[in-house]
Amino acid sequence: MYAMLRLFQLLDITNSSLDDLLKEFPHKYSSRELRLFCPDEKKQKVITELKNIFEQHADVSISTIDGIRVVFPFGWGIVRASNTQPALSMRFESDSKDGLRKVMNIFYDLLGTYISADALVEFKKERDA
Repeated sequence: MYAMLRLFQLLDITNSSLDDLLKEFPHKYSSRELRLFCPDEKKQKVITELKNIFEQHADVSISTIDGIRVVFPFGWGIVRASNTQPALSMRFESDSKDGLRKVMNIFYDLLGTYISADALVEFKKERDA
């Protein structure tokens, strides 16, 4: 309720429409949530291995709360172990289509070492779309 009232106040103060205010925000390109089959006993190992690899890169920021989230200068990607099924879930975002593809390529290449080619089919389709 409070957020809605603040939005109305902002619209009134600026004498702008909601569309005009939304134009102030940059457009983001993001993937849908992707789920890769990964046996339960292997999920945490994959996330730990990704963490070890990304820790070697000075140009990234890493968060390990609920999986691993890696922020690059051109976008970010997150990989989480599903709590309800034998799968890894992933999302990716960037300010540009090229940045999004670059982030996805990095994760695709790394995950290819740990995940079967069959499980990567949907990821490849989303990456190449």
